[in-house]
Amino acid sequence: MRFTFKGLSVLFFFILLSLAVSADGPKVASNTYTDGEWGNSQYIFVEFDYSGASQFLYLIDQSPDTVPNIDDEGVKVTDDGSRVALGSRLDGIYWLHVRAKAGNTWSDTTHYELKVDSSGPSRPKNITVTSLDDGGVLVQWGASEDSLSGVAYYNLYRSTLRFVYDPLLGYNREFSVRDAVAKKIGAKLEGTSFTDANFAIGEGYRFHYKVQPVDNAGNLGVVSSAASVLTASFCGIEFSINTKKTDGNLSIGIESNGFFKKGRLVVTAPGGTEYALVDGTERSDSLAVGYPLSGKSNGDYNIFFSAIDDDFVECTAESHFIFDEFSPQVRILAPSSSVVLTEMVRFEIDGSDPGENASGIRKLELLLDDGAAKKVLGEATLESGRYVFDWNTLNYDNGRFTVIVLASDGAGNVAEDSGVYSLQNTFFARTNASSAISAAESERAASTEYLSSLELNGIAVGYVRESIANADSNLAYSKGLFEKGYYYDMAQQYAKKAKDAYASFRSGISFSKYSEKVYVYNQDQLDVFLRASGIGSGLSEEAKQLIQETQPSRKLVLLQVKSGNETYYKATIEIALSAPSDENALLQVLEVVPKKFADNGALLASAEDFRVLQNDPILVFGPFQVSGSSGKKIVYSISEKLSKEQADLLLSSNVLNYYISPPIVLKGTTDTSVLAFSSLLDFSKLVSSLPPIEWNTTNLVIVGIAVLLVLGIVFLILIALVFAVYYFFIRKKGL
Repeated sequence: MRFTFKGLSVLFFFILLSLAVSADGPKVASNTYTDGEWGNSQYIFVEFDYSGASQFLYLIDQSPDTVPNIDDEGVKVTDDGSRVALGSRLDGIYWLHVRAKAGNTWSDTTHYELKVDSSGPSRPKNITVTSLDDGGVLVQWGASEDSLSGVAYYNLYRSTLRFVYDPLLGYNREFSVRDAVAKKIGAKLEGTSFTDANFAIGEGYRFHYKVQPVDNAGNLGVVSSAASVLTASFCGIEFSINTKKTDGNLSIGIESNGFFKKGRLVVTAPGGTEYALVDGTERSDSLAVGYPLSGKSNGDYNIFFSAIDDDFVECTAESHFIFDEFSPQVRILAPSSSVVLTEMVRFEIDGSDPGENASGIRKLELLLDDGAAKKVLGEATLESGRYVFDWNTLNYDNGRFTVIVLASDGAGNVAEDSGVYSLQNTFFARTNASSAISAAESERAASTEYLSSLELNGIAVGYVRESIANADSNLAYSKGLFEKGYYYDMAQQYAKKAKDAYASFRSGISFSKYSEKVYVYNQDQLDVFLRASGIGSGLSEEAKQLIQETQPSRKLVLLQVKSGNETYYKATIEIALSAPSDENALLQVLEVVPKKFADNGALLASAEDFRVLQNDPILVFGPFQVSGSSGKKIVYSISEKLSKEQADLLLSSNVLNYYISPPIVLKGTTDTSVLAFSSLLDFSKLVSSLPPIEWNTTNLVIVGIAVLLVLGIVFLILIALVFAVYYFFIRKKGL
């Protein structure tokens, strides 16, 4: 068999075409959800179709381009794609991904969008109706909201009755859009307003309107509240209809502001039967008629009156009367009168309006009788067959009061129940006590921090600790009372005492810096200073390295202290170290104190632990940890209080110049107890250890001047001696 090039091309084309066709995904159809369109069906059913398919695999997720594989989690397989139940889904957007198997080949994926919305739009807000001058009615409302498919349109309903009898409830209720009296007058309205003129214009009808939204998934939204209006009347007169129940009869009075004729008065009973009480009148401006209620059923009686004015224009008026011979029933279920009411209390009330065609409870409110007046607490609402009212008793005084529940039905019949309750609120007392305790704790924290600063600066605080201990006792007692849940007022008082005591201590003693001087040394002379200190060559290198790392400084600080009526001064030495390269180094500081500052270690005090190595005095602080960027601060002071004159004298003595070396920093593990400082007592050794004099020109000039001065002084002394010898021996002898 021979194939031409043209024949091969055609064959190749058909092969590619067949491959392309086989690669297409299966067809998906659904009678509940159209691809990409919103639906509200509770269950999702789909159908798969693919030529030669033996299996379908599918997966539902919220990603638009998932390609399912048979081993993937959540993937399902079916051999029959004619009807597949996908179950139900929560509101949202999902994707159905389907593949078909024909032979041994799996097709491409079909992605089918499922948009589920089973919730209707929110209630339209603020529905209003306005009677227009041309006789029509303008109905307006606020837009509904629907976060999923969005609001599609609104349906507008009109009723001639506001209330209708519901045989299932046994009493009258407000009309619904499903009642026979409700007429749809505006269908699929896309805006939020509608002008109604589909009635006899100019005859003054009473109409009631409700609007219901519908979303793009077909869900019906919450119906609005009712709005009522009296349409414009082109009649030249106005009517008022007055009704009153008297001796088992309904008295109906018609009053107008002008004359009318051919008046017709009709009463429609609850069953729909019409009774014409008046059918034609002579020219008049009023009308009075009675309607017997004996043997009549309870319910709404609608009254309609029509007449013509002198210009032969028809005039109308309508009203309705609720006939209900039975009073409602009401009973407080909770709380019991034995319960003491505190904070938020929920009242549960059983309220009903028995009897055939009862008008139903229209209002159930609670009142508080304190003996002087009755105050309205609020209206209860119906929840799950019971009326409930949440009362915040915090806004009312403590005491014993009567709570009254009043139930009113549509006919004005009233029933009541009451209970005597005790109010005892501790909320504000507890809040005040808690605030007072918090304030005392804050003041205590500030006081202890201030106490630490006093101790750090060597200021005696023994009596202060006693004052703080007394305040702590009051604070602890206050907390104990608070935790018991009683005596909140007393807890507040003791917390305030503690706070005042802490604050009094802080205001009773204060200190400020009087003056300060800084010790200055030459880093290049460290070897000389360390030799002069007498620590020995064995520790000099260790001390030198640590001094270079920590850069110790020394400062004389004179503080002025005011304690009550006393003012005195404290002399302190502040040593500051920077953090070494080893941020967690354990160090100690050796301080050679000159006798110019203190004669012995017993005269010195510090908040830092120290020991007197030698009573020259020589002190050792530490060991202590040095970490972080803040480094370490050591303060020691002269224990005794100084007068101002003593402080000034110490300041003018340049005592820092008598320190033989900067603070000596050693490792915390170094044993300083074996150190001997006898060299400090031998002035010759001290002098020999000081830096040698460098004989330069300047030094030679200074030495020459000093020699000349000494020679001059010696010369003057010799002259004085010669003169003395001459005066006392030679001259006196001559005399």
